[in-house]
Amino acid sequence: MSRHIIGILLFGVILVGCNFIPPSDPLKSDSEVFDEFVRHHSEYSELVELIREDKFVFSVNQDFVLVGEDWPTRWWDNSQPEFSFERWEKYKSVFNRLPSSKYQWVEKKNGLIVFSPMSSASQDIDGSYEWIYIGKGLTYSEVPLPTVDSLDSLGFTDGPDLYKNIGDGWYVYRDTGIGKPE
Repeated sequence: MSRHIIGILLFGVILVGCNFIPPSDPLKSDSEVFDEFVRHHSEYSELVELIREDKFVFSVNQDFVLVGEDWPTRWWDNSQPEFSFERWEKYKSVFNRLPSSKYQWVEKKNGLIVFSPMSSASQDIDGSYEWIYIGKGLTYSEVPLPTVDSLDSLGFTDGPDLYKNIGDGWYVYRDTGIGKPE
């Protein structure tokens, strides 16, 4: 019985103590994202080519495909002419060559080709039921984007998507959002 009480007290102390640790930037650094890009440049480039060729595809991942531009809907089977299982297998084979392939996706977003974040985190906002989300990953754009020198050390601050140019239309991005229960 006393071991349970000690365990509960220890858990409580750790839980309370964690609330006093100042939040740091839990995301991969710009250089870590760039290094992963360099190691897998051919895979990311191949995904850009695939999704550019698929005019009606909005988003692709290991589990489903969204087609359509204005109101993307889930693609179900080969009876829909916009896509095919064979094409999906091409995407999956490229995803499987990337780290964390199970969670990879690529989508078209406002003229950009955006890849799933390489790292992300969320933090409660002032003990409320809302939280802030931050993510960091790669994007490709044929049009130059406004950039910043560094995405490191921004912590949990909300704001617009930010980009760091890494060359030839490629950028490291950092996006944020506020989540709240419905």
